[in-house]
Amino acid sequence: MPYCAMAYSPPVLFAALNDSRRVALLLGGVSIASLTCLVMLEQGGGVPSFGMIWGYVLPGQVQVVVLVVGAVYLLTLAWVAGTLGDELKLANVHLEDAGLRLQAQNRDLERRVGERTAKLARATQEIEDLVHIVSHDLKNVAVAVTETARKLVARESGNLSERGRSYADNVLEDGRTMSRMLEDLLLLFRHTEGAGARAEWVDVDAVVRQSLRQLQYQVEAKRIEVSVGPLPSVFADTQKMRHIFDNLLNNACKYVGDKKPARIEVGGEANGTTVKFFVRDNGVGMDERQRARIFQLYHRGPAQEVEGAVQEGHGVGLAIVKRIVERYGGTIGVKSAAREGTTFEVTLPRGDGTVA
Repeated sequence: MPYCAMAYSPPVLFAALNDSRRVALLLGGVSIASLTCLVMLEQGGGVPSFGMIWGYVLPGQVQVVVLVVGAVYLLTLAWVAGTLGDELKLANVHLEDAGLRLQAQNRDLERRVGERTAKLARATQEIEDLVHIVSHDLKNVAVAVTETARKLVARESGNLSERGRSYADNVLEDGRTMSRMLEDLLLLFRHTEGAGARAEWVDVDAVVRQSLRQLQYQVEAKRIEVSVGPLPSVFADTQKMRHIFDNLLNNACKYVGDKKPARIEVGGEANGTTVKFFVRDNGVGMDERQRARIFQLYHRGPAQEVEGAVQEGHGVGLAIVKRIVERYGGTIGVKSAAREGTTFEVTLPRGDGTVA
């Protein structure tokens, strides 16, 4: 008898956790009624007594106490477990609702981000188109001003005073400078628009060797030792990759310095979904201030002489390289110190994830 109430515990507990407190209390009540009927039948002789198993038959009053305790136990178990089960189900419902609201908010956020990104892309494209058009029109004006100043200097210089000729020469030089800067600006947009529009697997080794052939005169004149290591392929526009290495190698040749022997090293490696290339020279290098501004448009370092020769350049090439690299989702960095050479490192996405 003391253990009969415990026999009803598992179904009551199961009903409390898997259904509701009401069902658990109902099942507990049915269990108590069933247990009471069994006690009454045993007392009336309807069913045989199992007291002999214990070697002792409980008195009637004790059996009543045991029955009451069992009833209280079952009802308490049904109440407590049912309450916990209901609270857990309610918490799960709230959690599911919160998850659905979060998903809806994420979808709304993604939609709004997509709309704003599209607006920003359109605005950026409009600005670039405007700059392209204005630069093109201004270039025509600059060319006209330059040509007028040239004719004035060439044909009327004899009729001008010394100050007048100086003014005319200044106008001519300023016109040429403006025309060159506008050409560089147009070049910037021409080389950096539509990254990936003509993407293909690029043989970077062939691109580098083609760039080096264009620089063969400088390489031979300065007796530069050039080494080209393994270069992984990349999924990109061949012309844009050519422009990157043209600029980096030309920059290395210009500033390789007077060290003997002068060396330029090109290499790369693939790392999962990215590739890294480097162009290293043992030339004049640059200080920290130059490194911080090297990729700015129209920036040139204060010292442009190497072995007594002024190096030509407009401060546009590296700005274009940086813009191309970033359009592909890559990065470009420089490591350098004065008189210790320079290393440019370019990291790019490998492409569509397949192996070339």
